Amino acid sequence: KKENYARIMQLLKVPKPSVAEKEYHHGGELELSSEEGRAVVDFSVNVNPLGMSPKARNVFLQSVDACSNYPDPRCTKLVQAIARKRNVCSEEYAHEMIIAGNGASQLISLVVRAVVPKTALVCAPGFYGYERALNNCMTAIDFHYVQEKDGFALTETFFTALRKNPDIVFLCNPHNPTGLCIDKALLKRIASYCEDNGVFLVIDECFLFLCEDWQDRSFMAECTAFPHVLVIDAFTKSYALAGLRLGYAVSSNAVLMCKMRQLQSEWSVSSIAQACGIAALSDDDYIAKARRCIKAERSYLSAKLKNLGCTVTESHANFLLVKTPVPVYETLLQKNCIVRNCENFAGLNGFFMRIAVKTHEQNEVLVHALEECIQLSCCKI
Repeated sequence: KKENYARIMQLLKVPKPSVAEKEYHHGGELELSSEEGRAVVDFSVNVNPLGMSPKARNVFLQSVDACSNYPDPRCTKLVQAIARKRNVCSEEYAHEMIIAGNGASQLISLVVRAVVPKTALVCAPGFYGYERALNNCMTAIDFHYVQEKDGFALTETFFTALRKNPDIVFLCNPHNPTGLCIDKALLKRIASYCEDNGVFLVIDECFLFLCEDWQDRSFMAECTAFPHVLVIDAFTKSYALAGLRLGYAVSSNAVLMCKMRQLQSEWSVSSIAQACGIAALSDDDYIAKARRCIKAERSYLSAKLKNLGCTVTESHANFLLVKTPVPVYETLLQKNCIVRNCENFAGLNGFFMRIAVKTHEQNEVLVHALEECIQLSCCKI
């Protein structure tokens, strides 16, 4: 009956089509067929260029029998290992301050559902996952646009938007898609403001562990002094475990953590994911090698791309935001190079692309392909 259908729709509180139907792009979604033996190189997803953590790989291959048992719902050993590695707290308090989840996306959704914010502040251009989770709770979103003239860095102007006192704020450190880290002194002032004014601050550090100075920049150790702060990280980027779906959040806010756990589905983290996470955290040589590789290759890519007439952000992360003289996304696809087209990022256009820092051989492929694309486009003008 029509009246019953209307009642159900009212109960579901279906968002307006303009919000619900917005296309969601992430990267790594496009598949190309390799022609004439030419390998397809995907620069659209920013995972560790060395691939999956070797220690995690070994544990994964040896953990088949664990699938017959239910996983530990508290992820006890995993959160204890996280507490040690990230200097969050002692193992005794690990479960109180750390919640493991099915990737960062689940944790972003959980914190929004736990807070149920009426208003939110998000930086743009930025990762759409925050906006998506907020839209699902029908939160009114205010955008703070980082400016190209500032090199897309977060500046003191952020406080203009922050003083509207939204219920929740999302920051990404380093920021996606720019790769820029937030100045630690500025971040602490933002956290202090949020603490004094009852604003929840979510800091996404999913790319930070691949930065050489992650310990100086991470806010996890500060969480005890800032109960309104929640820090999110994942094993997706640092350990190239994107398909395994494993992340965690840190906060000293007992009420917030309790609500997030209540909203989380049972056994969100599989036995294999927990075992691989613990193994990955002990893979120190692998992470150290990855950081050295990223630093060297980021410098190589930046120099080469600038020589081609591109504008490159001074990234701290394992990816670069690049502005090309002409749009090259489609032409690069024809050369079997997939980059993240930034046209659907608020504040950017088709001249921008985000590229992952990969191995030297793969980066050389992109440089040569991009050089050909730019020369071809210039010849047509």
